[in-house]
Amino acid sequence: MDKRHRFGEFSSTSRMAVVILLMTSACSTQSNRDAVPKNEVASRIVFVNRPDLKLGFTTQNFIESLPVDLEHAKELVRYAAQHGCHWIEYRDPNAELTLADCREIAAFARAQGIEIAYANQRSLIDSDFWEIFEKGVVNAAVFEGPHTIRAVLSGELFEADAEKKGFTKDELDQLVATAERAAKMAKEHGLQLVIENGLEAFAGDGETIYGYREFFDAVSEAVNCQPDTGNFFCAARIPASPEQAKKFLDDNIERTSYIHLKSSVDHEFQAVLTDNALDFDYVFDLLASHQVPYIAIELVPAENADQAYKNHEASVEYLKRSGHVISEKKTP
Repeated sequence: MDKRHRFGEFSSTSRMAVVILLMTSACSTQSNRDAVPKNEVASRIVFVNRPDLKLGFTTQNFIESLPVDLEHAKELVRYAAQHGCHWIEYRDPNAELTLADCREIAAFARAQGIEIAYANQRSLIDSDFWEIFEKGVVNAAVFEGPHTIRAVLSGELFEADAEKKGFTKDELDQLVATAERAAKMAKEHGLQLVIENGLEAFAGDGETIYGYREFFDAVSEAVNCQPDTGNFFCAARIPASPEQAKKFLDDNIERTSYIHLKSSVDHEFQAVLTDNALDFDYVFDLLASHQVPYIAIELVPAENADQAYKNHEASVEYLKRSGHVISEKKTP
């Protein structure tokens, strides 16, 4: 039953009371997010025994509830600073932000002590890949942080065909050629091209189906990976086993720029971080030992922004309960 039908079950007096309660709660939540005491130093989230790791989140978590624009980008940067994050991956799927917007966001983030990785949402062989990418590399270059520009492998081909598992050899060749050209363009802007694992098979059969692993076997080291700890299991139409995911990370850690920290339970993407098929302790140890500091929490996007904030905070609490992170006062 949808919200409209549930709301219709209340009397008019009850409905008014609920509206007032919701408005009061929303205002209170927003006020708490915006209130930053000028004389108080915020706590910073740090990893236990891995002090060089940097926790943040991807704004994909808010893609259903907050517009992609200057005002809301600043809101998310401010929230990250207030809640102890080091950085965010700012997702601008269609490269809608202007260069002026990005410069203003970058300056605001710098003042807040937040780093940013700018990211679009296109497959290397989507019909409008170059249109989006050419705008994206210009935008991404103004931000301080991982200095990356992101792309994916699966896209229009998988949206059009729910049964598609991976790529043909011709499609793989096209992906590799486009990635090499895009990596060169990214480097000219001081950036590193990174490719996230998604709907495509983690690994194909090497004859009729090719996947994420085969792509990285074929592409040069000019292209880095941006692994998602949950997508190995809950997104890939031919998923990896935990052992296959570990081997991929081991083999490609030197060309990893940052990761999405996502939880998959029974091949389902989770709204809040919890134990994952790929053990987080293993992931954190590997990243720390190879000086790959950037970790972004990714969650099921909530339709309501307040719920998205709560899901983020619950995920950080999970990491604290699990002994992975603590909050420490930043030095003024």
